[in-house]
Parts: sequence; structure tokens; C-alpha cells
Amino acid sequence: RLQEMTNILETDSVKLKSIHAVRWLSYNEANWALHRTLPAVKEVLKTDGEELHDATAEGLGNAIMSYDFLAYNHLMCDILGTIASLSKGLQEDALPFSSIQPAVKSATDALRAMQEGDGGPKFEEFLSNITENENGDIFFKGEQIKATPQMRQAVHRARHEYVHVLIDNMDNRFPDTGIVSAFKIFDPRNLPKDRVERSQYGREELNIILDHFCPAGRQPIVNREECRNEWMTFKELVCTNFPNATFPSLVSHITTQHAVYLPEIAKLLQAVAVVPVTTVPCERGFSVQNMVKTKGRAKIKATTLDVLMRIYIEGPPIKEFDFQRALGKWRTAKPRRIFNQRR
Repeated sequence: RLQEMTNILETDSVKLKSIHAVRWLSYNEANWALHRTLPAVKEVLKTDGEELHDATAEGLGNAIMSYDFLAYNHLMCDILGTIASLSKGLQEDALPFSSIQPAVKSATDALRAMQEGDGGPKFEEFLSNITENENGDIFFKGEQIKATPQMRQAVHRARHEYVHVLIDNMDNRFPDTGIVSAFKIFDPRNLPKDRVERSQYGREELNIILDHFCPAGRQPIVNREECRNEWMTFKELVCTNFPNATFPSLVSHITTQHAVYLPEIAKLLQAVAVVPVTTVPCERGFSVQNMVKTKGRAKIKATTLDVLMRIYIEGPPIKEFDFQRALGKWRTAKPRRIFNQRR
């Protein structure tokens, strides 16, 4: 019925998601789907209420044509859109360290602008479509809606309080301790082109990183002085041979090809490589586990699950996998009854 109504009204045809299918990153898509199909949803609920005498549908139809519901829907388009953009950006496999704090700051600055001003573009659009006649009736895009002064005050208060809590949570989740920002010196694209500037580059950040990994009173994972001595050679090597390398590929190059004469830097790079700057790898791991360990494989051993997950995450694409070679190795590993059965 919703599809039929979208065709009649010539509005976007979008599938509304069931609430159980919504994940934390998908709230934006679910809210936008409702926003884009709102006229069709309203008409379907109105028709069901009148023709089928469905009290629930009638109540929902009245609810969505109220000031507070429409305001929250538009407001969340702005807020969740900002959060979704940040979330997608932080899911990049080769995310540069130098872009993490700027990305978070730009998102929090955008949220503060929504809090201190008239909201984001969608909320401003909503306010611009609100009109009032001489009798005090409120209209949204020419259609009368239920609106009271209390609703307007509640929306205004909720907008400020919700965004304030959201910004606080983001600041707590991504504290600028200096260590993540210091990791940017290992991004080859940040190295200065000028040799003199490059000679001074990264000294302060390197000390911050060494203080983090070699705190007083603990066994240091690298030799601080040797690491500082290798720093200049490391920068020149990277600038000459790996100027456009990503951090993961740089770690691979240094640890496999140059660890003989850069042993301390190689160990430091390996330590930095396992620092989880976001929770994305952990969340992906749980998603992979749920795909591998199905109900039919509930008794799978932890060691087998670990191997299968590693293959899924780190292995080559399935199109590049040589199934015949794998079958041959499995068949010759030991006698297999399946191949000894007489036909």
C-alpha cells in the first residue's frame, strides 16, 4: 500500500526499515526513509483509519502531523547526517592518523552550530514552511498541523539538551590526548618536501609517542635514544622510497625490508600499528563472527573460528582463491575415505 501511495503522489520510493533491523549507524538511513516517504505514510495511515476503522493507524496519522514529530524528524536528519558522515569516515581501512581529530572536531563544530543557531539545513527548511493564520492555526506546507506553545518550547529545549549531551559524549569518546595526533608523523604524506624542514619534523611528536610506549617504571618496548638516532634515517628513507605509502604498507615495508638497520623504529611502528584508534575493527570482528558462526555451526571450536575469521578478514578475495589447489592439498594431507569408496 505504501508503494502504491508513493506512485500516486509521485514521491520517492523508499523501503521503511523495521526497528529490529536498525543498527546504530543505520538510524540516519531509517530517519531519512521516513522523511522522504512522509506524505505517503500519512495518506496510508489516514486511509486505514477511515476505511478500516483502525484506531492505531488513525492515532499514528494524527501524531505524525504534529509540530513536535515533524520538527524532530527534520532535526534528526541534520544531526544523524553529521554523525553518519563521521562514522563512515572513521570506517576507512587506511584512515590517516592526522585526519581523525580534525574529522571529529568538524563534526562537533557542526553540531554546536546547530545548537547555537536555528539548527541545520533541514530544520531551517522545516521552520521556513511553518505558517500561522490570523486565528492562530499552524500550517506546515499549507496543511494544518497540531501545534502548541508547549510543543515549540519542548522542541527548542530538546534540541539544545540533546546536542549538548551528544557533543559531550563525542568529546569523551575522542579525547585529544595528543598521542593519536602525534601518530601523524608516521604518515608519509605529511613529510615536508624541504630537507631542512624535514630534519626538524616530528621531534616533539616522537617524544610524545616514546613517553606513551616507554613510561617510567615499566620495561620500555624500544630503546629511546636509538629510536631518536634512527628517526632522521627513517624520514629520508620514507621520503625517497615511500612518499605515497599508507601506514599499513609502510609498516610492512619497514619491518620486512629495513628492520636490520632501523630495528627500534621497526618495533615502534609495530606497536603503533596495533593501537585501536577506533572501535571499527572490533565491530567488524563481531560482524564476521556472526556470519561465520551460524546456528548450524554453533559447536565450532574457538581455534577453527579464529582461523576462519582471519581468512575472511585478511584473506584474498574469493575470486582469487585457487579451490583446486586447496582441494589437492587437503586430499593428499592424509588418506580420505571419501576418495577410497568404490563406485
